[in-house]
Amino acid sequence: MNLSNVANGSSTKSGVSLRIALFIKAKKMMENKASSFPFDETVLASFNVIVQCVEHFEEDLDSAIQMVIKGDVVRLEMPAYSILMLPALKAASLKWHPHAILSGFQWQAMQCDDVTQQAEIQTFSQAKGRSNQSDIKSVSYVDFNSQQKCFRFCQWIINLMNRTLVTETQSHFWFRAPFKARMVAVNFSHTDEADKLTSRIVLTQGTYQAPAKSLVQTQRLFFIFTGNNQSELQQALVRLTQSLPRVSVLSLMADNLNAYATLGADQSLAVVLQATSAAALELEIDSVFKAIPKVIADEGRYQTPAGSYFFSKPLTDKGLTFVYPGVGTVFDKMFSQLHEYFPDLYNRLESEGDLRTILQSDKIYQDIELNYVLPDKVAALQQEDLKQPIRIRKNSADEKGMTLAEQAISGVGSSYLLTQLLTQNFQIQPRFSMGYSMGEVSMWACLGVWEDPYEMIDDTFSTSLFSSMISGHLHAVRKAWGLKHKTESHQVESHQADINTQLEHDIGHDDEHHDNVCWGSFLLRKSAVEINSLIDDYPRVYLAINQGDTCIISGCDQSCRTLIKALGTRGLSSSGVSAMHTGPAMLIHQETYDFYLRPLNDFTERAFSHNEDTYSTHVKAKNNIDPTQITFISSQLEQGVHYKHNPFCGKKIAKSVADNLCHPLDFPKHVNNARRIGASLFLEVGADRQNTILINRINESEQVEKQCDAVAISSRAKDDVCELLNAIAQLISHRVPLSIQPLQLGLAILIENQDEMLDKAKSSEALLETQQ
Repeated sequence: MNLSNVANGSSTKSGVSLRIALFIKAKKMMENKASSFPFDETVLASFNVIVQCVEHFEEDLDSAIQMVIKGDVVRLEMPAYSILMLPALKAASLKWHPHAILSGFQWQAMQCDDVTQQAEIQTFSQAKGRSNQSDIKSVSYVDFNSQQKCFRFCQWIINLMNRTLVTETQSHFWFRAPFKARMVAVNFSHTDEADKLTSRIVLTQGTYQAPAKSLVQTQRLFFIFTGNNQSELQQALVRLTQSLPRVSVLSLMADNLNAYATLGADQSLAVVLQATSAAALELEIDSVFKAIPKVIADEGRYQTPAGSYFFSKPLTDKGLTFVYPGVGTVFDKMFSQLHEYFPDLYNRLESEGDLRTILQSDKIYQDIELNYVLPDKVAALQQEDLKQPIRIRKNSADEKGMTLAEQAISGVGSSYLLTQLLTQNFQIQPRFSMGYSMGEVSMWACLGVWEDPYEMIDDTFSTSLFSSMISGHLHAVRKAWGLKHKTESHQVESHQADINTQLEHDIGHDDEHHDNVCWGSFLLRKSAVEINSLIDDYPRVYLAINQGDTCIISGCDQSCRTLIKALGTRGLSSSGVSAMHTGPAMLIHQETYDFYLRPLNDFTERAFSHNEDTYSTHVKAKNNIDPTQITFISSQLEQGVHYKHNPFCGKKIAKSVADNLCHPLDFPKHVNNARRIGASLFLEVGADRQNTILINRINESEQVEKQCDAVAISSRAKDDVCELLNAIAQLISHRVPLSIQPLQLGLAILIENQDEMLDKAKSSEALLETQQ
């Protein structure tokens, strides 16, 4: 069939409701999740499988669809992949879980855009209207040949299987609206002198999801060696050196991790080695081997740039403290890779609530749509002799930034995700918890004290606390400064100037002489003592947060800048607007208390004891987190809150949070108080590593760094998996009890796949020799 002969119509009838199961298999033996079908392929021998090689993409795909509609099983052979197609009901009856579902297909030669739009409507209608068009990811490719179309079609099947959204700028978890399937509309178009040829394909996620990727592999080696003294550690390193030339490094690593899981957790010292290759591992072994005697003699610690760790005085889990960061730490494209390594975790979180909203993914992963066009189609580029397609930006990313409410939700959401990862997957149980600013909200929400932290999402967006009282129009600030209400002022001013002129007026004048609030926040490398010596002369400037050797001041922008100049320093300006931890925030203390007065989980149930003929109290733990075993440390309380000594009280928690957010924050005092209560090993549970840096600096200034340590599991400057493994390595060397099962399971699957590929390669070589 010639595409040019198909005019104003489609060879696939729009009235037909498509539900075709797709299974994809890579042709080459490669380390790929789509390298084989998720069922025993020998079963296919019982079917009449029609094999069709793809030469003209739309034409051959349509032909295959017609055969499947009649009940046939079709195998499409494409350049890099094979795709098995069969009716979705037949796949369900066989209990085969498809990689994706083909639910819509139209291909036409058209003369006008109206017909193009009509064809698009028909395609979505053919997809049985399972989602609104706004829920369907739409991508367009211009002037692609048949082979390129095949590749893109296969890639989107794999993306659905991996639950990964891949664009030209990023790759991350494919977020979706609650109870909605992931769907993508893949559009191809080609324009020549005679016709405009278009095809549209709608794909829906299948029930099969790719297994977790291995956290460790040949380029990310991870070994654990334990002992009770210097000799035992060094002997273990020697044995590894001797084994390296004889045994596969993956097998060595698997044996090592299995041995540690069985016996190694009981020994007092641990060395963790990380390396990017077997050769690099030998260098790590040599470096650590030589360092061990001195580190033990000095009762110190040793680490390498590759991420190997050894602590001669492990802190253990007695002082393990989860530290939750405040707003402003979330960053662009954070945790982009984690879902590939912990798919079950993401599935569970999606079933609990709207993960897209929890992480504010629309802002964190601001997507950039790209179209593919040939250079001669873009006259504006004025470029010659370009043969490759050029990527043209279709929709630019939102550059407005995040509101305080969005940052608050995303911050708590990212901490919740990491809390679940640590406590569920690695089975790490904290003894204490604390938070930096809004981190105290995360502390209560993430560790199972509040009954339903998800309901705070809508409340946070609807309350005036974060939208207009301490952010936005800053009504609390206006009230504290005796200024007119913003809406009042705007009604008068709107008659005198347009919005742009008024904005320039706001920015260009000092707040002390006008009813316009121009708020500023600045990070200074000055101590609180130095700032407090001058701040009384600036009544509209507040020392919001003391961080030790740095501080954050907030208030009238011009007054802040004047104070900074008087201090003889420079200030790093923050783009966010928040009056949290300032004098005006005290005006909304009651509103903050009311907002955080939340129902608590029911931690006890009465159970009859037959032995004692009495009722006893039992604790209910949710998601393996038992908050009754954790001491919660607030910045405004001298003593920690522990259920055993004082059952949780919603009113006391609400007051603690309100006091924390409305009063200035003295973080060194908070850290010192946590240490006094028993905290020693601080694990930052949230985006980035700002608290880790601050706590280590505070501990160094107090000269207690040998008795304390701070560890981060996220960094905007490093790979997600590498940073996570670095954190796990440090915790192991500190002898914190945890499960290494996430490392073992992925590695076992990786070794199994490699052995299978090796067997196939040997079989192919043997067959080739026989034929020759």
